[in-house]
Amino acid sequence: MEKNQHNTTIVTRIRNRNSIFADTLANWVQFDIPIIVVDYRDDSCESVYDVVTTTPGAENVTVIETKYEYVFLPSHAWNLGIFQVKTERVLLLDVDVTITSDFFEVNTLPDNAAVVGIHPYNTWHLSGLCFTQTALIRGVGGFNENMTYMGFHGKAL
Repeated sequence: MEKNQHNTTIVTRIRNRNSIFADTLANWVQFDIPIIVVDYRDDSCESVYDVVTTTPGAENVTVIETKYEYVFLPSHAWNLGIFQVKTERVLLLDVDVTITSDFFEVNTLPDNAAVVGIHPYNTWHLSGLCFTQTALIRGVGGFNENMTYMGFHGKAL
């Protein structure tokens, strides 16, 4: 097992995307590392528990469930997961992002650094992936929870 892999927890947040997440979770469990899923939902959203309990190898998955959250705040959801991580590194992944079996080998993580994903169609738009030291992201207080939107709103510079 790669050093980065052994010391890493995957964190994701989900809201009503269970059909997509089923395939993604099957990809992630191959790494045999902790996974935290923040199920950010209201009473009209489907629970992610069905996906987790029917995915072989998902014994390392922890679900943090919010209830009665009628507005999805991605930054708040990320922070709920980040502050539960017990490993040295955190890999933040969108629920539709899979990683290759050599991800941790290829993406070595120097101290005080991050590996981020680039949107496949718009190279100016960071998307889907952030791999960094847990202490770094906690040290800045996590994500700014005043960021209340999801996705890119505006024009590229």
